[in-house]
Amino acid sequence: MKKFTTVLAVIFTIFIGTSVNAQKKTEQNVEFEFRKDKVIYQPVDVSQLPQPVISAVKNDFSAEVISAQVNQYEEFKLQIRTTEATTRTVYANAEGAWIKPTE
Repeated sequence: MKKFTTVLAVIFTIFIGTSVNAQKKTEQNVEFEFRKDKVIYQPVDVSQLPQPVISAVKNDFSAEVISAQVNQYEEFKLQIRTTEATTRTVYANAEGAWIKPTE
């Protein structure tokens, strides 16, 4: 009976050790699977903005675009000036929909 208990304890220890190591390896792999590309904005001439973006700025803010940048996802970072002469930064996609910035 003592040998059986010892063998059972050894098997249980090996099972738990293997289980913990497998979980650690999985956690390490997951860390790299969900990384995003770094978002890089490049300057773009205001005259090159898509018409839906320009229309959205005029309609929703009654403003003009002072400067613009675009990233690899065709999202635009816009510096706009409102009629009250205040400036702010807004983000839009190519269809002129307002978005949260991709960082």
